Amino acid sequence: MSGSLRLFAAICLGLVPYCARAAGEPITVFAAAITDVLQEIDHGYTRETGTPARESFAASSTLARQIEAGAPAQIFISADAKWMDYLARKGLIAGQVPLLSNKFAVR
Repeated sequence: MSGSLRLFAAICLGLVPYCARAAGEPITVFAAAITDVLQEIDHGYTRETGTPARESFAASSTLARQIEAGAPAQIFISADAKWMDYLARKGLIAGQVPLLSNKFAVR
């Protein structure tokens, strides 16, 4: 696992103690885009803790609407800050942590 992937995994897993759930209950991660990376992180988390991690991958808008409708997610990783802000305005997320960003590179 690369250094940046390890850092991303540490940040994601560092959020788990703040999730409202009973000990040993599965962690549900709603995420847009970075599916392969999150599956690897979730498998590692399950291996190390014995607690299952489930993923739900879709567009940020779809996942935000599901959370708005009551879908139980402990972690929401959005590819679009607009949808995080949307849920925050509705009081449906406990907080926001910027995990990744991107920039155009010109050679």
